[in-house]
Amino acid sequence: MLKEFNAAADTKVQDIEELIADHKEVANVALADLRGHTATAKRLLNEMERQLTDGTAELKKYRDKFIEERHRLEQARANYENQKDWRDWIVFGILLLSMVAIGVCIEAKWHF
Repeated sequence: MLKEFNAAADTKVQDIEELIADHKEVANVALADLRGHTATAKRLLNEMERQLTDGTAELKKYRDKFIEERHRLEQARANYENQKDWRDWIVFGILLLSMVAIGVCIEAKWHF
C-alpha cells in the first residue's frame, strides 16, 4: 500500500513538475513579449521627449523673435508719433505764417 501511495505520489509530483515547466515556459514567453513591448515603449517615450524638447526650443525661438519684433514695432510707432508731432507743428507754423501774410496783403490792399 505504501508502494502504491509512493507511486501515486510520484505520478502526482511528476504531473506537477510538468505543469510547472509548462507554466514556466509560458511565463518566459510572456516575459520576453513584455520586454519587447517595454523596449518599444521606451523608444517611443525617448522620441516623444526629443520632439517635445525640440518643440520647446523652437517655440522659445519664435517667442523671442515675436517679442523682438514687438519692441521694434513699438519703437517705430514712437518714432512716427514724434515725427508726426513735429510735422504738425511745422504745418501749423506754415499755415500761421500764410494767414499772417494774407492778412498783411489784405491790409496793404485796403490802404491803397
